[in-house]
Amino acid sequence: MKHWIRAILVVFLSAAAIAPPAVAQQAINDFIRYRDQQKWPDALRVIREEIRSPLTDERGYLSDIRLLGLSALANYADNYKLEPGMDEEAARYYREGLDYAGDDPVRKARIQHGMTLFYSLSSRNGLAIPYMKQELVIWQRLNNTYQVLLGYDSMASAYHDMGEEQLSRYYRRKALDIAKGYFVLGERPTDQNEWLSYDAILKK
Repeated sequence: MKHWIRAILVVFLSAAAIAPPAVAQQAINDFIRYRDQQKWPDALRVIREEIRSPLTDERGYLSDIRLLGLSALANYADNYKLEPGMDEEAARYYREGLDYAGDDPVRKARIQHGMTLFYSLSSRNGLAIPYMKQELVIWQRLNNTYQVLLGYDSMASAYHDMGEEQLSRYYRRKALDIAKGYFVLGERPTDQNEWLSYDAILKK
């Protein structure tokens, strides 16, 4: 479950970090470098500094760096331990991230996913479920079939980890039912990463 949730967020983080305002590029580059090296204390330090004293006040960017903050907290907790105060810090990033996202539904979905990651990587899937559901609602409203599919599969994995096998099977069936119509060999989708995700789902 943890690896699957983390893999989805890597895509979100890449999308969020591709084109930050030029003035903030170095801070984001530093975060990405430490992230890729799995140096989570350094990544957390860099993004905390940027959240505390951002180099731009562009609201979308302010939402994105809070997503990066949630990612850093989650991975720090996974690789080291959940430190006192991290729950409160994550909750603050969540609230502020949603506020700065404004009317952008994709950014709102990313922030929901960031909280899912935080609770999942700190071994608290029960607390992650509500955020999964809120993210799923957004993708359903946007008619994003692929993300809805991933959402159902993530919930199936979470419930499996919690020992809730009936719910796990229910959400897995929903994911596979969508996948049957979404994936057509030789036709769609054209994104190879989506096919790799489908392969991972089938192997569970």
